[in-house]
Amino acid sequence: MVTSEQNRVEFSETLNSLDNEAPVIIKMSRSYTQMLPNLGYEAVGINFRGLKACLEDKDAVQDL
Repeated sequence: MVTSEQNRVEFSETLNSLDNEAPVIIKMSRSYTQMLPNLGYEAVGINFRGLKACLEDKDAVQDL
C-alpha cells in the first residue's frame, strides 16, 4: 500500500512468515528513490509490528 501526504510518502506491506520471497516493498521504495533522486529525503524507517492471537484476555496479559 502506498500512502502520500503533503510532506511524506509511506510504503507498507503485510508479510507472511511462511513466504520466502523478498518483500515487494523493497523494490517499490528503491524504484521510487531512483526515479526521484533529487528530492530532499530526510529519513527512511522500518517499523516492525507483530500480532499474536489469544483465546482469552487473561492469556494475553500472561504471555507479555
